[in-house]
Amino acid sequence: MGDYSIVKTKFFVSNLPERCSSKDIGDVFSQYGDVVGCMWQERDKMGNMFGFVSFKGVRDVKDLEASLKNIKMGSYKLVVNIARFATENKEVFKPTGNYNSQS
Repeated sequence: MGDYSIVKTKFFVSNLPERCSSKDIGDVFSQYGDVVGCMWQERDKMGNMFGFVSFKGVRDVKDLEASLKNIKMGSYKLVVNIARFATENKEVFKPTGNYNSQS
């Protein structure tokens, strides 16, 4: 197979606490893998803080995503999903079969 150590996978994280930093986010997520980047944005359209966390060397993206579903920062339960439009994740969302429009 490929060299997983150089492959990055990016996750979208929402419902972040008001005063968290990129370091805070990295510290929490580093318990689940090799974090190589994290950043937070301002707010989504619902007013919640959000950001992104990138991991290096992820062998099973779906397994890691499932592990990240119960992360909390203080009293905030984070919502974590694979970042759909990140260039790092293009292999995750690659079509895998024939699509038949007939039902």
